[in-house]
Amino acid sequence: MNTNDGTGPVTLPLVSQHGLHQRRRRERILQGTADADADADADADGDSEPHVAALFQGYGTHYVDLWVGTPPQRQTVIVDTGSGQTAFPCSGCEDCGESYHTDSYFIEAGSSTFERLECDSCYKGHCANGKTEAGSSGKESICEVSMAYSEGSKWSAYESRDLAYAGGSHFEALSAEEIAESAGQFPLFFGCQTLLTKLFLTQLADGIMGMVNKGTSYWSQMYEHGAMPEKSFSLCFTRHATASREGTEAGALTLGGTDDRFHTTPMVYARNVKASSGYFTVNLKNIYLREGGSESAGTNDGKEGYVHPLEVDPDVLKKTNSGHSVIVDSGTTMTYLDKKIGAVLKAKWEEISGMEYTNDPVTLTDEQLHSLPTMLFQFEASGDGANENIGDGNKEAVVGLTGAIDESNPTDVIVAMPASHYMFYDEEEKIYQSGLYVDKRSGSTLGANFMMGHDVLFDIELGRIGFAESDCDYFDVTGHTPPGSANGREGPDEQDSDVEDRPPPPPQIGFSSGEADVVCPTTGCKMGVLAVVSVLVAVFIAYRRRYGYGSRPTRRDRRGTAAVPTLDDDLELYQEGDDDIDDTCNEEKEEKEEQGSINDEHGEKDDSEFSI
Repeated sequence: MNTNDGTGPVTLPLVSQHGLHQRRRRERILQGTADADADADADADGDSEPHVAALFQGYGTHYVDLWVGTPPQRQTVIVDTGSGQTAFPCSGCEDCGESYHTDSYFIEAGSSTFERLECDSCYKGHCANGKTEAGSSGKESICEVSMAYSEGSKWSAYESRDLAYAGGSHFEALSAEEIAESAGQFPLFFGCQTLLTKLFLTQLADGIMGMVNKGTSYWSQMYEHGAMPEKSFSLCFTRHATASREGTEAGALTLGGTDDRFHTTPMVYARNVKASSGYFTVNLKNIYLREGGSESAGTNDGKEGYVHPLEVDPDVLKKTNSGHSVIVDSGTTMTYLDKKIGAVLKAKWEEISGMEYTNDPVTLTDEQLHSLPTMLFQFEASGDGANENIGDGNKEAVVGLTGAIDESNPTDVIVAMPASHYMFYDEEEKIYQSGLYVDKRSGSTLGANFMMGHDVLFDIELGRIGFAESDCDYFDVTGHTPPGSANGREGPDEQDSDVEDRPPPPPQIGFSSGEADVVCPTTGCKMGVLAVVSVLVAVFIAYRRRYGYGSRPTRRDRRGTAAVPTLDDDLELYQEGDDDIDDTCNEEKEEKEEQGSINDEHGEKDDSEFSI
């Protein structure tokens, strides 16, 4: 398998490395910034530019294509910075949401490189008797991994290993030559799921890609196999009103660094204050509310407004940061703030907006939505002094730095969360609902809606988290063709294809005039077909109601909030002796015994019953 010399970020291209390089070569020649000889030298040195894999929108969360096996089979997986496991349904999984997910189950027998781990070689699981592929007795010796949740969702899997790569074409696997050129394929340890329940069934993505700082995570395994040059990756999220099984492009994933072509502002860096815990945490120093809205942390979008700091008790902030932490978690759809911080935010928000702050559905005009306060989160700057070198000493001119907002800490990071990000729009019911909850019992979770509109760099090597504002438009930046476009394919080489060269559409069967009437030419025939269809629909609905599986998700479920666990490797960390995390765990257990889990009420991911 190919490796990389580590001179630059390596990602998993939507088309082959060669195709991307040739497109950029043409661009540079047109701009007069490069010539063919220089590009040839770059090829020889292996110093390629970053390549980016497209992200797609699920029900609130974001997923990427993961191609597994030989030949590769596609499995879509939620990219989750709060999880450490990669897992998806395999052939032995019965009633595991195939009608909801984007793909069929992974077929173990369909891959010549698939390997089920034996009990004497378990990666992180434990030896048990269980089910494997379709048709198995259910008593095979397996390395079992499982995950359970207090609200009832759970999954079980057996540990496996197979060749895998992320990205590539959304509709077809890369060729063997393209895979070799991309250097992104490696033998991945993952969970072959045999059981799913509740919210895992109804999410759009097939499975999960764990991205915490642990050896089990996808990026870590990729790095250890030489398929990624640096211990860093970035996520860039955007959002659309609806998501489809065919794929709704909603951002980009870069493995091995970041791609500054996405950035509309400089990248600024916050300290990962508990990097040793495995999770991505920031030191929240304050929250500000800006009147009049605006999308940006700066005022370069034409909106000026007063900035109001929240008067939060310093002891509350200290406890939030040191005890339960403020975690950046891409697998949680919503954002949850400590209730003591939330109470102050709610009061100030109501004072500025003149409206009641609620998580109940509300009706808003576009003008009302964009006039709601923008939330500005202040984080401690990274300890490497990177922010000192941005803006030629003028910190007030750098969007993303506190500057004059906090003159005593001008290089701290400011991240904007406008109303268009914390208010979710329900296309069906034409209402908005706040996705920022202000009653978390302890700690805070900054979810996918907080990350929206930014390219967020998770820099494990340097212990920091970078933020740059961005439109996160993958296809605009790369020039690739989105799924469902006119030519039905992706990649720069296909964009110029002649529409007339495409094959004609398949014959349509229906009740319209034209060729379809040849299939059912009479009114009686059409009425008969309609009757049969009605009966089948009635039977289908009755079946789903009878067995409970397949019921329509609630509005919150459709966003996928609880479909993926937060901090799902906590138990493993406690066993490894992290005293700080252990104290947090015990405190949380006592709180839950006394008052129950507020997080679960809102669908936030809970890991109290996780086992591995």
